[in-house]
Amino acid sequence: MFRILLIFTSSLLLSSCFKTIEIKNFDASLWKKDRNACNGIRNSISDTLFNHREELLGFKQQEIEKFLGKPNRTDLDARMRKTFYYYITPATECDSSIKDILSIAIEFESMNRVRFVSKADL
Repeated sequence: MFRILLIFTSSLLLSSCFKTIEIKNFDASLWKKDRNACNGIRNSISDTLFNHREELLGFKQQEIEKFLGKPNRTDLDARMRKTFYYYITPATECDSSIKDILSIAIEFESMNRVRFVSKADL
């Protein structure tokens, strides 16, 4: 009985460490399916995500990755701050003649929490 209680308490504590991100009228599963924005899904729903960007502030890097999937690109600046880039227009993986890719950039502070969300040309 003690083991069951210990396992339950541990799982409860671990799950409470991460918050769930919910954005009204945004389907994160559709976003994840269009990994390189080749199908136009990301472009069609990116405004909803961007218009609710303040709701992402303060979330941890792991929570963003769980919500949006693996980023298309990751950069690390001189101050060790990480930026995730998620393509919203087709990438070169879709068409090799593409030169400019529009993305949503999510910048993290040194404590791995979202500090800024913007649109970026890559």
